[in-house]
Formats: sequence, structure tokens, C-alpha cells
Amino acid sequence: MRFFDILYYRYFLVYSKKWIMESTSPHLNTIFLLSVLESLIINMGIEYYLTTVKCRSFDFRVMIFIWLIVTFINYIVYGKMGRGERVVLRKPKLFDSEVASTWLSILFFIFSVSLVFWMPVYTKKILEHCN
Repeated sequence: MRFFDILYYRYFLVYSKKWIMESTSPHLNTIFLLSVLESLIINMGIEYYLTTVKCRSFDFRVMIFIWLIVTFINYIVYGKMGRGERVVLRKPKLFDSEVASTWLSILFFIFSVSLVFWMPVYTKKILEHCN
């Protein structure tokens, strides 16, 4: 969970700073963003497996369902159980470095969002060779 705590704290900083993006509920927005990024990785991992092993595509409704489950779990863990507030007070860092933590959060965001663009191209090419 330490990995996600670092991401949570970094994304919380984005939503809590007025000069970047002012928000009335930065904890809720952080939970939502983290859930979207996590579900993108989970969904694309399942898509990769189904495409390469089973030679079939992944249903969009199942992707939405997975996103809802991940959002619910993150809301319970970081919202209701108060872990989000404890993470913000603790200010976790990767290797006790602000720079490393910032780069980790940026790269995780870029990787997760890039899956939306390159995974459909990859699955289309794989599905063309299926019987």
C-alpha cells in the first residue's frame, strides 16, 4: 500500500493547491483520479490476457464495473476509514525524496493514460490474426 499512499499524497497535492487546480473536496477528487488510473491498468491487463490467450475482446460494461469496484474500494479505504487524511499528515515519499516521489506519480499517470491509446491498437492487430 505504500506505493499507492505515495501516489495518493502526490495527487492530493495537485488537487489541494490553489495555483494548480482548486477543489472543494481534494480527498474525493484524489480518490477518483487514483481509481481511474488503477482501473485503467487492471482493465488493460485483462484486455491483454483475453486478446493474447483467448483471442477475444473485453466487454466495455465489465470495464466500467471494474472501475466502480476499484472506486468503491478506494473510497472505503482512503475516505471512510480515514487513511487519506493519515497519508496527507504522514507525507510519504519514495526513498525520502520529493523529486523521486514526484517523478513516480508523473510516470504512473503517463503510463496509465497511455494505455488508453496504445492498447486498442495492439489488441486490434492481435485480433486480426485470430481465427
